[in-house]
Amino acid sequence: MRWVLIHHLSKVLDNKKYNSLVMAKQSLLKTKCGNKVKSESERKIDNWLYRSGWYAIYEPPVKIHKGKIVNPDWVLLPQNGISKPVIIEYWGLSVLKPNASHWAKQVQPKYEEKRKNKELFYESTPDYHYIGLTMPDLKDLDSVLGSALSFLTE
Repeated sequence: MRWVLIHHLSKVLDNKKYNSLVMAKQSLLKTKCGNKVKSESERKIDNWLYRSGWYAIYEPPVKIHKGKIVNPDWVLLPQNGISKPVIIEYWGLSVLKPNASHWAKQVQPKYEEKRKNKELFYESTPDYHYIGLTMPDLKDLDSVLGSALSFLTE
């Protein structure tokens, strides 16, 4: 069945689009729980959640404010003493290293605007908790993410 789908896609899409689709799928990184994430940083967070006993859904569509749908990086359903879902976002381009690539520096202002808007949505809904992470947080997820999740437990 998978071969049929791939064969069909190769006929429908031009070679350039098909090749980029295949490359994008191949460039995803598999985590310990089987999720396929977009970066090493996301893999580190996903693996931490798994090792720490949190069931996380990667990039689910979520209805937020006035029916708007967003795709946060993770959603934790109520568990381990937390009474409502937790949205977790990793803002990988918010804190750039001094040697960041040219494209990262170019897209950062637009990325920060997107972050600001998403965080306003997340904070405006009483139906979810929200945790935002940046690159420096990856150095000690036990302290940063572990503490944030502990704070939410009842």
